[in-house]
Amino acid sequence: MEIFLIELILWGGLAFLFWIMKDKLDGVESRIAANPADQQQLPIATGFDHAEQLTDPIGTYCDLPIYSHARIAGKNYEFSHVCPQELHTTMRPNERYLSPGLVYIAC
Repeated sequence: MEIFLIELILWGGLAFLFWIMKDKLDGVESRIAANPADQQQLPIATGFDHAEQLTDPIGTYCDLPIYSHARIAGKNYEFSHVCPQELHTTMRPNERYLSPGLVYIAC
């Protein structure tokens, strides 16, 4: 009889533990659903220039088009080469760097 009582208490404790865990996890889920802005977002690539105008598509890189000419900050640039962001460290004064890793030089 004592073994049965101990087993009943242990099963009750386990059920209580599961109930507390479910209650806490439901609270977390409702907070995440209520505040989607708090969810972790992917990092946004930085260090890229913004092109005002792109003309003459000549190919693709990372499933995005490569354009032969770009107008950046009111100046004309011509596509030079591809340089992934991981390898990109410095730019020359006449170079501009567009997403996802395209280098343009002044023309």
